[in-house]
Amino acid sequence: MSVKAHLGTQLRRYTSARDLWAALAAARAITLRRQLNTIAMEEGESPVRYFNRGWELVGQLGEMGIEIDDHHLLSALLAGLTPRFELTAEVMQNSRRLTLHEALEDLQAASDRFALERAKGGLRVNSEAFKARELGAPAYFLGQHIDRDEAVKVLRVHQRQYVLTLLERYGMADAHPVRLPMGVGVKLQKAGTLLTEELAKVYQELVGALLYLCTGTRPGIAYAVGRLTRYVSAPTVDHLAAARVVLHYLKGTSSLGLCYQADGELHGYCDADFAADVDTRRSTSGLVFIYNGGAVVWGSKVQPTVAASKTEAEYIASAVAAKEAVWLRRLCGFLSGRMLPVTIRCDNQSALAMIHNPVSSARTKHIDICHHFVRERVVDGTLEVTYVATGAQTADALTKPLGTVGFLKCVAGMGMDDKTAVQVAPVEEC
Repeated sequence: MSVKAHLGTQLRRYTSARDLWAALAAARAITLRRQLNTIAMEEGESPVRYFNRGWELVGQLGEMGIEIDDHHLLSALLAGLTPRFELTAEVMQNSRRLTLHEALEDLQAASDRFALERAKGGLRVNSEAFKARELGAPAYFLGQHIDRDEAVKVLRVHQRQYVLTLLERYGMADAHPVRLPMGVGVKLQKAGTLLTEELAKVYQELVGALLYLCTGTRPGIAYAVGRLTRYVSAPTVDHLAAARVVLHYLKGTSSLGLCYQADGELHGYCDADFAADVDTRRSTSGLVFIYNGGAVVWGSKVQPTVAASKTEAEYIASAVAAKEAVWLRRLCGFLSGRMLPVTIRCDNQSALAMIHNPVSSARTKHIDICHHFVRERVVDGTLEVTYVATGAQTADALTKPLGTVGFLKCVAGMGMDDKTAVQVAPVEEC
């Protein structure tokens, strides 16, 4: 008998749709129970992801009115562990009072130990083959210092030696420090007295060195450096003077670095400065994402199109931040096994209204389609865009020159601190 004929015979056994639906539900329940009883950890799968698969099956059975007790679930999960967890599973099976949460913690600890031993084994093989050696936890890597405080579980990354070398290279080792990388109200433009060919090369090298610094551990100078990079093709005397101000600022903050704590949620800030560029009248977008208390992604960039209003500029900035948030969410999900919505904080109520109320009007219909990406991600639950007061907008320092109080507040909001700073006499603003 063909499969189609057999299926028709089985369907004729039921006299009503209700009976057929009940039979299908019972068959699905049997399938889910079988999957739970035979669940097995895949090679390379983390304990968190493995336990999540088991909880998903229990949740589906619960929706059908079938309750699975924790002991049965734990027994099934322990039975499906890979051989590397045999000793840990045996210990947990002998403990009758072990909860699911405690079992997951034990498995994660065993997984970390296994990964550490495997890494050490690979290091021993490499050491024998390439004459390498183990130096312990890194303290200096690619110009970045890595300081650890095990007592409070804080890791700080800074580039003090790179800053000192930079100051020495450009004759600023004895420079007078200032509090701001760019003075309030400074408006750079293309017009001005051009530098000589020799000084233009010096300016380009300096901007490149500052760019490496700001992309590594110094988000506080991202706006100033971003403005300087716009004029590397034809720098003027004013541009070189502005670059020297950044060096003056670095002189007083050479040990400033990013501090990361043991835990914390991922969230971001986005902002825009409307029509800030004097030459093109384009706005500047700024974004920063904080994870475990420190900035992990930041940027200050001129927008690709001219915004017709402050609302449009903020909306475009939120779309740029949304793209970064989606990528960071996937990365955190891969590392932790959890895909949680990412919160982005914006200080413009009109832009928030456009994001949460996708209605076209005469003032917004000209906005390019690519900038509506943030709307879709808010609707599907990937992102949450909320309001933040302008005084608490951490990304404000990435869009415009701020005063001392506002700038220092934004720098602290990015997780930057100077644990080794020596108190000196007050320094003047630039």
